[in-house]
Amino acid sequence: MTRNPVTIYPETGIESAADLLLKNNMSCLPVISFQGDVVGIVTWKDILKFYLENK
Repeated sequence: MTRNPVTIYPETGIESAADLLLKNNMSCLPVISFQGDVVGIVTWKDILKFYLENK
């Protein structure tokens, strides 16, 4: 298990999520609540799909 995982909150912007994925060479990011519970996951495909649908 990773000691300091890279995570995002539901309110994190799409640009910030994409930046974190690229800077950390990751394919997905766990989405956590402010209480620390995992509430979802964002993948690079989710971000790509968002950009293609909103261009």
